[in-house]
Amino acid sequence: MSNELNLLRRALEAIPNGPAPEGVRSLLQDAWPEIIGSEQHKTTADKLSRIENLRWDRPILSFTIERHGGTVMGSTRAELHDWEVNVETGQARCGAGRYRQVGKRAAKLDVRTLVDEVIRLVESGADSPKLKWLSPIRFRMYAAQFIPDEGPQETIRRRRKRFSVALQEELKSLGWFKVSGKSSHVYEKLAE
Repeated sequence: MSNELNLLRRALEAIPNGPAPEGVRSLLQDAWPEIIGSEQHKTTADKLSRIENLRWDRPILSFTIERHGGTVMGSTRAELHDWEVNVETGQARCGAGRYRQVGKRAAKLDVRTLVDEVIRLVESGADSPKLKWLSPIRFRMYAAQFIPDEGPQETIRRRRKRFSVALQEELKSLGWFKVSGKSSHVYEKLAE
């Protein structure tokens, strides 16, 4: 074992099981590059400054780290990684998959009201910034006008998908069908 890992081991030998004192964090950071498995999820020693719930239960030093990769991309949830370091063997393992809400969630979206708005526009036959008539029996609907690019991209993508599915179902019942091709929201009325 490395000198840093030996220093961590010696410090922990004198500590009873339970919450670990703050000084253990810096010893763990120093030893981190020498611990087998510490590279999981690209966890570098500097990320250990975010340790929560540092706990010593001989021979395991456990803790949680909040990762911010998703929040950088606009998510309102941070991933939590639960780590266990076996100080005797010098090995670490990480369990991931839990999340914490760190920002305000987007308000629920009732796509039904948006579908009803499209139906009103179609029935009126009027152009609008949200819907353009390409011919008397064909129109293009602009999803971004109904669900703007504001907020987490994954939320926007899922909302637009739900909206599209609900809209296609409703339009189909009225004799309108989605046109295959490059544009994802062009619809055409079948001849009666």
